[in-house]
Amino acid sequence: MGESSDLPTLANGGHLPASNAMSPEAVLAQIRGLSAEDRARLEIAYATLRRDVEARARASEESLRQSEERFAKAFAASPDGLVISRLHDGTIREINTSFLRIFGLQRDEAIGRRSTDLELFADPAERARALALLRAEGHVRNLELLIRRRSGELRTVLLSIEAIAVDDEPLLLTIVRDVTEAQRAAEAVRASEALLAAFLEHSPSSLFIKDAAGRYIVVNRAFLAATGKAVHEVLEKTDHELYPPELAEVFVAEDQEVRASGASRRYEESFAHDGQPYTFLSHKFPLPGGQIGCVSTDITERKAAEEALRHSEQAFRALYESMRDAFVSVDINGTIRQHNRSFQELLGYSDAELAQLSYRDITPPQWHALEERIVQEEVLTQGFSGVYEKEYRRKDGTIVPIELRTVLITNPQGQSPQMWAIVRDITERKRVEHTALRRSAQLQRLAEAATRIHATRDVMAVARLVTEEARALIGAHYAATRMTAAGADPVIRSVSCSEQYTHSYGDAEESDASQLDALVCRTNRPLRLTQTALEAHPAWGGLSAETGAPRPRGWLAAPLVGRGGRNLGLIRLSDPAEDAFSPDDEAILVQLAQLTAIAIENQQLLAEEQRARAAAEAALRLREQFLSIASHELRTPLASVLGYAQHFQRRAARAGTLSEQDQRSLQQIITHAERLNRMLATILDVSRIDQGRLQLERAPLNLTALVHETVTAIAGTVLHQLIVTGTEQPCWVDGDALRLEQVLQNLLGNAIKYSPGGGTVTVTITSDREQVLVQVQDAGIGIPAADLPHIFERFYRAGNVSADNISGVGIGLFVVQEIVALHGGTITVASEEGEGSTFTLTLPLVAAP
Repeated sequence: MGESSDLPTLANGGHLPASNAMSPEAVLAQIRGLSAEDRARLEIAYATLRRDVEARARASEESLRQSEERFAKAFAASPDGLVISRLHDGTIREINTSFLRIFGLQRDEAIGRRSTDLELFADPAERARALALLRAEGHVRNLELLIRRRSGELRTVLLSIEAIAVDDEPLLLTIVRDVTEAQRAAEAVRASEALLAAFLEHSPSSLFIKDAAGRYIVVNRAFLAATGKAVHEVLEKTDHELYPPELAEVFVAEDQEVRASGASRRYEESFAHDGQPYTFLSHKFPLPGGQIGCVSTDITERKAAEEALRHSEQAFRALYESMRDAFVSVDINGTIRQHNRSFQELLGYSDAELAQLSYRDITPPQWHALEERIVQEEVLTQGFSGVYEKEYRRKDGTIVPIELRTVLITNPQGQSPQMWAIVRDITERKRVEHTALRRSAQLQRLAEAATRIHATRDVMAVARLVTEEARALIGAHYAATRMTAAGADPVIRSVSCSEQYTHSYGDAEESDASQLDALVCRTNRPLRLTQTALEAHPAWGGLSAETGAPRPRGWLAAPLVGRGGRNLGLIRLSDPAEDAFSPDDEAILVQLAQLTAIAIENQQLLAEEQRARAAAEAALRLREQFLSIASHELRTPLASVLGYAQHFQRRAARAGTLSEQDQRSLQQIITHAERLNRMLATILDVSRIDQGRLQLERAPLNLTALVHETVTAIAGTVLHQLIVTGTEQPCWVDGDALRLEQVLQNLLGNAIKYSPGGGTVTVTITSDREQVLVQVQDAGIGIPAADLPHIFERFYRAGNVSADNISGVGIGLFVVQEIVALHGGTITVASEEGEGSTFTLTLPLVAAP
């Protein structure tokens, strides 16, 4: 690689110069002077010498050939890159495979070329530095530099250059050693060592090494922090120099045990530092040369946690045993393994008996399939089950309803799974649920009975229905209902008995119960008695022995109380289907009695209401007839008056015979006649609305065009300025053109009428994909806030219109709202008194025809 024409050449091809040599002429002169005998000896000696020289030459040539072969093999097989180049110009004469591999070259690319041609140096300055060393020292030794492979990859090499001569030609032998991977490996080792040192230094565990004499030779930061000492206070010190004698003896004994066993040992060590107790878990292990290594972890907090856990477990055990809910665990086969006191008390077995049972043994067979499915699909799959209900069979054979939730628990190794269950006795809850369900069913039936009672129009039918419903609702073998007029004897009576009591009771007990009945009707309070209380009651006369009827096992009666506290009779039950009548039964019967009393009085009210309704309907028919006749009778002469007046106005205008005052009077007649005609039309619309006869003739309608036409027609007759803004695009609706024009005229007329001072009325048309909005806005007197909710009611007028002497009857907006509703639209208003009003008409859009 390296070359320089400035380097000194090797003298005489590398051979030493000749000295003390004779010339050939002198040698021949001496030979001629020899005798024949000496010449013969000389010839023999020469021949011998010649043979010897020739033999030596042949041996030297063989040795040279072998040496060259060895050099060629070493040159070719060298792991280092070798190149021989001419000294004076740097042309490469020979190159080995390793050099080609290092630089990524082919042989024909390098032979006969110079290193500068191949651009082998990554930095030309480094080539200059190598040449400077070669000139200064005659060689280069392990110069580290970067070379660039043919691929462009940079590699780190060590460069050595030696000057040699071959056949008297001065050459350079360049040796290139690729140290890239070695450097990377060394860097990795250094990084690993640094990482290990950092890990050891920053490890939360205390680390140290002692030599064979027990002196500390390596410690980390955690060790120094734990001992509270500086590094110079620890290194080269023994345990006796660092710790109290008794603690030092413990540490020394541990070290001796580890050395003697040749294996690692674990020790739990406790000592005090700054007055605080500390506990360390130390793992000591033997090292070569009698050294001891140790990794020590501060477990003070863990020991405290373990102690807290022990106390917690004791507390949990006490809680576990004292809880009202039962706890039980079973193995994967269902055998009971653990339980608390509540579980034992729930089932009535002893501890020894429970240990011999599985959960199947204490579960009735009908629950086995359900529970097996829950275990397989929930517990073993997701680790827990939902809360579910089943039953247990107690030791005495009684069945107890329970609810439970099962959780799968495994040990830390994931083996020996157990199922823990939290079990709750739900006997009381089931009883409450049963009562609640019964109560709910009673209320449901009571509601249904109320519907049937109020739908019954005959009082006797009401009595029969109530009696049957009372016995079914409460659950009794006997029921009776009595309905009386005020202070009179019973006038209506109904009895209902179960099949087993029909032949026993009949009517026999009625006379004997009359005193209790009278008591209930007199006090208007319910009465509930057990069999014992009934027989001991002073108003109970008992049943005659001749009747053969069974003794009533209970009594329940509720009065029928009308408006004002008037007694209408009672409902009475006896012989409950269950043990005794309950307060809930009494509440249900009282509600039934109230419904019955209301139904009885409703019969009277219904009759009165029917009479009143008939009268009202007759009056309504008369009103409708009057309105129809009056409107038609009025509209005919009114049409004549209006027609003649308009005809007279046109003739007078052509003839010019009327004075200005007469013309104004004639115009007033026409204006008031037209107003009266509109009022009559509106009254007829109200009548049609009430009768449901207001009909529409609907067809596709361009509402935009209708708005413009209506505004144009009105604008020429008023002093107000009417403006139409918004979209000019056609907005198609499905509507009745005359009725929608009536709506627009009403809204515009109101805007003009309620703006007595004149001004501007703005009509705005907007639309979206589904609907069109028409807003009519004025700057008139506005509507008070209290009147806004009622403004669309019939015959309703705002409170501020009378003060301005604005005429009207309050039915226009009512008709407008009805017409808009028939079109499937809406009409709304926003207003503030003194600031004007804005009415918004909204109608659904349809496709253009």
